[in-house]
Amino acid sequence: MARGQSSSGNIFSRAIDVRVAALAIVVAIAAFAGLYMLLTREPVAEPVPLDPAEVTQNAMYSSIEGIAQHMRDTSGKVPQSIAELPLTPAGKPQSPKDGWGTDFFLKITGGGTRWTIEIRSAGPDATRGNADDLVLDGTVERDSSGLYYVSNASTR
Repeated sequence: MARGQSSSGNIFSRAIDVRVAALAIVVAIAAFAGLYMLLTREPVAEPVPLDPAEVTQNAMYSSIEGIAQHMRDTSGKVPQSIAELPLTPAGKPQSPKDGWGTDFFLKITGGGTRWTIEIRSAGPDATRGNADDLVLDGTVERDSSGLYYVSNASTR
């Protein structure tokens, strides 16, 4: 040992060297792992376009549930349009348009304890009343306790 140099100085210097070396190894491993993840990741898939018919059916079923909810909330008042319906469970307004951008047609008949609901989409050609229309037929009923519920719903 050189004169004037204590043994504790060498130990301290070696401890710092070991810490720096350990940190360098950790940084190198992290960099390698990040590079590996970038090189082996799966390519991001293109978003799948939504099927307008599926969007339309989903909106129709949501709307008939909204009709029953509206009648519960208003003590049996029948909505005149989809715009009157309450928000969806996701907190969004009911869609007044089908998957092709055409307004839905809403027809409600009946009364008392049973209403027949028809929600019609003009379909891809935007002309109501022909073979490509999508139609949801449903029934909203009121039970003996006054609860309004969808008792039947199907598309044709």
